[in-house]
Amino acid sequence: MKLVGVYGCEWVEEGAVRRAPEVEPWIEPVRQVLTVARAEAPEGLGVEHKGVSLTLHWRGVPEMEGWASSFAATWAARTGLVLQPGRMAIELRPPVGPDKGLAVERLAQGCKAVCYLGDDVGDLVAFEALDRLAAKGVEAVRVAIADEESPPELSASADLVLRGPADALEMLRALAGATGT
Repeated sequence: MKLVGVYGCEWVEEGAVRRAPEVEPWIEPVRQVLTVARAEAPEGLGVEHKGVSLTLHWRGVPEMEGWASSFAATWAARTGLVLQPGRMAIELRPPVGPDKGLAVERLAQGCKAVCYLGDDVGDLVAFEALDRLAAKGVEAVRVAIADEESPPELSASADLVLRGPADALEMLRALAGATGT
């Protein structure tokens, strides 16, 4: 099993978390923004540290979307981090490094079939990677985990649309059972 996260910028290898070397210079700017965000964020606004990025979540306080967007734009301009919009969230991440599409292509090397599940606009590049793999003869399935907050282009690009994490888990259990794993 391979574990990859943060748009392919981190992975587990030989029991240790590794990072793409090009994101290392961005660790300190992320920490700086994280410190300020945690100190200044309004009550209820989530501040999630992801190692090489951070995300501001306003699902529980939708009225804070403006504050989060303004804060993120200000700090992106100050630090050079880029903004990645999400579902009732905005992420500040390095402007370098791999993305989900590149991660999918790397993980799929040598595979005959690949399935990717995504729930946000950042997953569209992974779906595009599946298209490139399919053009090379790999069986590829794009699965959108969609609800009322999902970007419409995600469902439009998917081969299969599921309605939430519970449906995704059910599908994965059925797939694992069918393969005997």
